[in-house]
Amino acid sequence: MSALRRSVKNAAKSYAPCERDVREATSNDKKASPPLVNARIANACYDLASARLVMDMVWKRLHDSFKNWRHIYKGLLLVEFLLKAGPVHVVAEIQKNVYAIQTLTTFTYVSPKSGVDKGQHVREASANALKLLQNEALLRREREVGVRNHQRYTEVMGDKARAKAGPKQKGPQALAGLEPAPLPNQCSH
Repeated sequence: MSALRRSVKNAAKSYAPCERDVREATSNDKKASPPLVNARIANACYDLASARLVMDMVWKRLHDSFKNWRHIYKGLLLVEFLLKAGPVHVVAEIQKNVYAIQTLTTFTYVSPKSGVDKGQHVREASANALKLLQNEALLRREREVGVRNHQRYTEVMGDKARAKAGPKQKGPQALAGLEPAPLPNQCSH
């Protein structure tokens, strides 16, 4: 039912395919985001216009209301994935907006139905993202593995994993020949 409601809202708001993917990856559904959707999101970020749409939607999800704690939690999981496998300009944007992630380390939401603190998931996910953001050597190691694995996954999955082109976007980009980019504060030789 929620997938149908999401589809209707996506159409009504004329969201681009990459925005739809972010909404699917950060939905209130209990299930985890499919790896294929994460791959399409990361691939969409290689186009600057699409990256702007993706990141705007991610920041919107991270600032959602407490009752939609899964949007926030899954948004943080997506941030961690993009830190590990996304393009360097997305990493730089996340680094510039680290405060948005830091504030979530104290997130609290107690379910009125069960009395359970659902904020624990958000606090743990924000701590994981912060660990990467605060340790450049760890981030570099995770990116070496993450970018390589993402490229392999994209090659294996083919067109299914490539970003869907929206009306103002370039076509899907093949990532096979890309090298992991240096982090923003690194010198490239």
